[in-house]
Amino acid sequence: VKNGIYKKFRHPQYTGLIIFCIGFLLLWGRFLTYILFVTMFFIYYFLAKKEEIICLELFGKEYEEYMKKSYLIFPGEKIFNGISDYYNSLISKLPNKIIRITITYLLLLFIVILSGFSILKIRSQKMNYIPFIKEHIKEDNKELDFIIIKGYEKCLNNVNNSFYNHLIKSMMGSNIIKQALKKFNKSVNTIFIYGISRTIREKKEYYKEGKIDLFAVLIDSKIKLDENNFSEYRKNWEIKGAIEISKVDIKDISNTSNITFNNILEVDSIQNIKNFTNGYLYGIKNKLVPIHKLIEK
Repeated sequence: VKNGIYKKFRHPQYTGLIIFCIGFLLLWGRFLTYILFVTMFFIYYFLAKKEEIICLELFGKEYEEYMKKSYLIFPGEKIFNGISDYYNSLISKLPNKIIRITITYLLLLFIVILSGFSILKIRSQKMNYIPFIKEHIKEDNKELDFIIIKGYEKCLNNVNNSFYNHLIKSMMGSNIIKQALKKFNKSVNTIFIYGISRTIREKKEYYKEGKIDLFAVLIDSKIKLDENNFSEYRKNWEIKGAIEISKVDIKDISNTSNITFNNILEVDSIQNIKNFTNGYLYGIKNKLVPIHKLIEK
């Protein structure tokens, strides 16, 4: 067969399976899956080679010409022909075929696992990255970090940071919020704020009026949050309490000078706070609604 996808790929089924597995490794890679991937790749490679030997016996020169114009599995694989020839010249000095195959398998496994460390590191860094705005205040000999989570990166294209800056400064200057925080002042050094997403709460009627709900987790943290250490930051924080700020009036994103804060509710159960916050930060990652998108036009 030389038409359709076979015009360029001699073994498109193997190509598709390998691409699928590479995507799986990037998304959910564990070291066991790296080992299984190399094993699968190895088996399919030898299976492809065996099939080609059969095709050469059946079709002869016609199949040889077809091989020159098509890929075994991937485009650009001929770039590695020099490396492959050099490696084969070295490994061919070993008399036992099983030993040659075993060494090749272990070498490929070593290279893939080594690359796996890099993939896992990059993935971990991306998972640790949560866009936020932070403001530091010092008042009455008390220092506080106000941190507002904007949402996940993919949701934030073309969003002006001034909206979040103004929102957090309005909270810092609000007497009603200061009053609610008074009982925690001695034990808290961070106010960790996020919008209550509709994926973890039923829709409220007042959303149509340009109002949103905020959740402020009151934290004593041993380390400072930066853009790439959220996982470590979360491990080292101690939750002291939380307040829910409902019906935050933001009718017009372009005019945040009129932000008002109405109902403040203290959340008593630390476990409920942890569950709610974990649900927001981890359970609904891909459905997270950034604050600016909670406002209905």
